[in-house]
Amino acid sequence: QVFTASYDKSIKLWDVAAKKERHALAHPGPVHDLAFTRDGRLLTACEDGRLRLWAADGTPAGEHPFGQPLNRLAVSPDG
Repeated sequence: QVFTASYDKSIKLWDVAAKKERHALAHPGPVHDLAFTRDGRLLTACEDGRLRLWAADGTPAGEHPFGQPLNRLAVSPDG
């Protein structure tokens, strides 16, 4: 499986072997990058300048405004 971040305002989970989309999360803006935390939460970097946190089940869990587009994310191995 692989996750993709997209300019079409979505985050998608793909089944690579079956070549099919398995799940999609609607996002309020184009998504430039994504990363996972050690505990399975998803972080997304958005063109609208917000870092968003998603729970492991795909529900929104918070956001932080940065005031400018976010292009990349990196998560430290120690959290």
